[in-house]
Amino acid sequence: MSAGLIVGLVVAAFLCELLVFWAAAALADVPETGWSKFVVVPGSAAVVCAGLALLLCYLLGLTESPLAPDKRTWLYLGVGLVLALTWVIPAILFMPMLSVSMSRSMLIAILQFLLRLFLYVLITAVVLVVLAILQIVKRGETQEGARPDPTPRIVAVARL
Repeated sequence: MSAGLIVGLVVAAFLCELLVFWAAAALADVPETGWSKFVVVPGSAAVVCAGLALLLCYLLGLTESPLAPDKRTWLYLGVGLVLALTWVIPAILFMPMLSVSMSRSMLIAILQFLLRLFLYVLITAVVLVVLAILQIVKRGETQEGARPDPTPRIVAVARL
């Protein structure tokens, strides 16, 4: 992977995180915040969660071949812990940063978690539809010129 692609993916993930935080804060009726908090709060939560997720993967030994059969239990444990961290860490950070109660902070974090999940599922679905359309178009281009002769199949069926 090139450095430009990695930077592009990080910027796209950060913009998605801003969008998801904005929607979660609006759904939870968070008081108006300035642009500085709007950028800093989800950014800091994302950085802390990503750092802890990488540390957890390193501690569980999932840096080399995480899909190996002998490491699958640790992989499932790691995925569960990372999912829990992406809910708990933002809930803890949102309370002092947004000046909201703990219950409101937990509501924002769970809404952000669910909206992030829905956004990633939507992006995956769009990518899969585009790939399916490209495959259909490619198959149509290759079959136009070379149509198989149906005669061998008819002969094979007649022999049965």
